[in-house]
Amino acid sequence: MFRRSIPSLFVSLLVLFWTSPMLAEAPSKAEVEAYLGKMTKSHEELNKHGQDFGRLLGPALKGGAEEKLALYRNYRGMAQLLFKVQQQCNEWKVPEGAASQNMKAANDRFMIYQHEAVLDKVPALLEIVDDDTLDGDAKLEKIRARITLDNAREIELGKQVRSAMEALREAAK
Repeated sequence: MFRRSIPSLFVSLLVLFWTSPMLAEAPSKAEVEAYLGKMTKSHEELNKHGQDFGRLLGPALKGGAEEKLALYRNYRGMAQLLFKVQQQCNEWKVPEGAASQNMKAANDRFMIYQHEAVLDKVPALLEIVDDDTLDGDAKLEKIRARITLDNAREIELGKQVRSAMEALREAAK
């Protein structure tokens, strides 16, 4: 009798182990959409600052003091926004489940990249803008070369975030 109950106990535990992730409460669609809405809004704000920086870069390359000042102000605003968004990301309630954790991890990687870009890469671009030994075309070529190096990584991280968003939406009930 004891010998028969051990295999059945083992099978029961095995079934419970394999099905427990399926029994976990899936996040509600409302929770997921609220979480993703906050994330999307923060990404859009960062993207807008990046686009504004690009728009201000051309005139600043021509050397006008006012244009350079506008570019530096944009950079300062971008850095302040980045710190605000990073704090918000840490405060957001992450819905339950593996898909939510994957989304959080993808967003964390994206935010680390944004941190590196804003605090390391943009100042390097500003140095090129301020380099008086180069003419406008040479500055533009150096800036294009710098941006091209990092573009592939940013695109890949963006794809990971979008993929994780879709997986989280599918996991929601």
